[in-house]
Amino acid sequence: MRVLTSAALIVVFAGLAAVCARINVPMVPVPMTMQTFAVLLAGAALGPWQGGVAVLLYLALGAAGLPGLVAACAAALRRLTAFRPG
Repeated sequence: MRVLTSAALIVVFAGLAAVCARINVPMVPVPMTMQTFAVLLAGAALGPWQGGVAVLLYLALGAAGLPGLVAACAAALRRLTAFRPG
């Protein structure tokens, strides 16, 4: 039963990271997403090993090409590589 509960929590926190990656927080020098909060929350709630597995699951889903994650990663990559003179 404990393994099933742990697996369910890992999947829930991976989904939370995916949802929070879409929420932008407008900050003055550099905007950020709530994904940072979700990753820290996963580590605090699940512990370092299970929280790390939840984040690795999120990354694996993105690498596998899950549609929502690929669009978010592409948008972030465009923002990082955009040329801004000045």
